[in-house]
Amino acid sequence: MKSYVLFIITFSILMYLFHVLSGYLLTVAYMAEWVNPALGTAYYPFIQLVTGVLAATIAYGLIQVRNGKKEVTS
Repeated sequence: MKSYVLFIITFSILMYLFHVLSGYLLTVAYMAEWVNPALGTAYYPFIQLVTGVLAATIAYGLIQVRNGKKEVTS
């Protein structure tokens, strides 16, 4: 299978899992009043950005490991 197809599949799965996890954690934080409830859902775009970058980084790393790429140091 092509590397980009595996990347898209891996990224999609990780993004879904991180989205569910971050939603759960934010809900717990709201209920425990660890975050300011007056801000409403202002935290969600930032959390989605962070989880997107995290999912892309992990997916890229997994594809590189699968392909046997080595880190380039110069």
